[in-house]
Amino acid sequence: RNYLAFIAIHFKLNNCAVLAFRLRDRSAKTSLLLDIEWEDNPKVPDMESIECVGWEKNEKNLLLPRVVDLSALMDPHRLAEGAVDLNLKLMRWRLVPSLDLEAICATKCLILGSGTLGCSVGRGLLAWGIRNVTFVDNSAVSYSNPVRQSLFTFNDCLDGGKPKAEAAAEALKTIFPNVNSKGIQLSLPMPGHPVPDQLKEKCRQEVQLLEQLIDDNDVVFLLMDTRESRWLPTVLSAVKNKLVINAALGFDTFLVQRHGVRRTETTGATNDQSIVGAVGGELSTTSTTGTGRSRRVSGADLGCYYCSDVVAPGNALFVLTGIALFSPLIIPEHRRRSLAPNLNVESINRFLENQMNFMSESAISRSLRHMRDMSSPATDPQLVKYYPFRSVIETGFWHSLATKKLNTIRLDDSPIDITGHYRNDLSLNLPPLLNINYDSFQSTIDSGKECHPLFGRLIVTNTSEEFAVKDKKLLMKELAKEVEFITSLLPWDIYFSFADSSSSQSYPGWPLRNYLAFIAIHFKLNNCAVLAFRLRDRSAKTSLLLDIEWEDNPEVPDMESIECVGWEKNEKNLLLPRVVDLSALMDPHRLAEGAVDLNLKLMRWRLVPSLDLDAICATKCLILGSGTLGCSVGRGLLAWGIRNVTFVDNSAVSYSNPVRQEVEVLDISQDFWD
Repeated sequence: RNYLAFIAIHFKLNNCAVLAFRLRDRSAKTSLLLDIEWEDNPKVPDMESIECVGWEKNEKNLLLPRVVDLSALMDPHRLAEGAVDLNLKLMRWRLVPSLDLEAICATKCLILGSGTLGCSVGRGLLAWGIRNVTFVDNSAVSYSNPVRQSLFTFNDCLDGGKPKAEAAAEALKTIFPNVNSKGIQLSLPMPGHPVPDQLKEKCRQEVQLLEQLIDDNDVVFLLMDTRESRWLPTVLSAVKNKLVINAALGFDTFLVQRHGVRRTETTGATNDQSIVGAVGGELSTTSTTGTGRSRRVSGADLGCYYCSDVVAPGNALFVLTGIALFSPLIIPEHRRRSLAPNLNVESINRFLENQMNFMSESAISRSLRHMRDMSSPATDPQLVKYYPFRSVIETGFWHSLATKKLNTIRLDDSPIDITGHYRNDLSLNLPPLLNINYDSFQSTIDSGKECHPLFGRLIVTNTSEEFAVKDKKLLMKELAKEVEFITSLLPWDIYFSFADSSSSQSYPGWPLRNYLAFIAIHFKLNNCAVLAFRLRDRSAKTSLLLDIEWEDNPEVPDMESIECVGWEKNEKNLLLPRVVDLSALMDPHRLAEGAVDLNLKLMRWRLVPSLDLDAICATKCLILGSGTLGCSVGRGLLAWGIRNVTFVDNSAVSYSNPVRQEVEVLDISQDFWD
């Protein structure tokens, strides 16, 4: 009707041939060809008075509007989900026809540890279409984390830092809103870490929560920092037949390992026969395929990390080489941070792709099989000897030292007081044991009835060069002089001491006045010996020993009327407050910069003395292409201390990008159509 009115008015016609073109089921046979005539051309009415009619009758013969659902083309969440799924479907169509995307999407993953490995694995799982991810961690985001851990940003470090597990879960939802991600702050009980009586109930609740989490998930990733923290999840996962992927990073090495999953039905040899066969040198219930250099072993016969270990998990670590496995002070080389997580995620999809799922076979090399078949022991017993240690440094000490170095000491190389635990009742055949552990930096330590606290001093250097040029004899002489000074005090006298910050060679500082008032009122004395202790340039030689007398004890005034005097005269002989610049300790930007630089300095100090950090920092980098590779390279450059990066690209961020490209997120608060 509207079309005929347009033809009559515009072309001044009173007849025409009209083709009503219809395309149904790829055919136009239902189209109509009409010859239409009408009366003389109608008069053109006032355009403003024309009422347009455009509705047509629906299936019920009613004039109602046609409704089209455009949500699939307009909703950002559905667009993102479709784009991510399309990438995976294209992969299955062109490269891996056996890829079971439905099984992958339905898999529930538990990530224990939300650090460098946990963040990368979480993002990788998103790219593979997994929609159910749970993070577990007990620490907060620190200033050194965002440049290495792809799910954290600078804002996560502010106000003491967000809990890592919660921040990682929120970041996944920012990257892909349709993911079901949860973050749980949880401390895992570990062998060798005693639990105080007041925390035993909390520890039981944490074990129950961990067990429930393992029950609710299909795959468990062990991505924690320490060796002993993996023991309890390994045991629980083995009991519940869950697939475990274990990963760890060294500086230039990494470990990715799949734990075995036991059979649920009896096939072939029994479990006892399998164990006996493995111990005797043969692999039971294995299948050999082909005549190549590899042999296939069933997933039921694979062990866990601890199956081939020679030391039981525990907190005590006997360090023979100077650097411990899983040591918190080892900063991994940055290429390993991307390679190891990607292998974790790829291994999961290989198992889901295989019809045997978690029972998938694993290949072992012929050389390893020959080693197992050897009748003689693989290791000469004369080469393996266990020597008693007079001192033990536990892994907790290195963790506490790393935390203290990052948050408190930084580049300060002043000596640090530490406390050790001395014990002499272990065995008649063992020498006394001096133990240094995680609480050695605390001022008050309860060593228990069997142990005695011993106090020492930790010398801190920032580089290996500084340590090499240290004069050890001079350090011992200075320490001996301080000990001689302290021991020269008469043991039968009472000395009151305080930390004196005054720089005067003859007069003590202002705390002495308040201290004497306290002594006179509290101890009812009119004389005392006071030690004004000063530590300058690692020496206490400038300390003062004073014999002070005063008149009879003063009357104790009303405590509310006491005016405390604490200021001392400055260089201009004025009573003004001392001003200390704390900007370096308070400004988040400077804290972040210092934390990142400290990581690199630790790497240079412990592993690569020739690392030229100044040259690296001054390097300017141009990245042509801001896609998957560009994003990963950019974040890696940040972790290496490079501060000048330029990105060049000509495209916009699409819905399929955030799950694969590390520096991009899906921000639905912005207008996508711009």
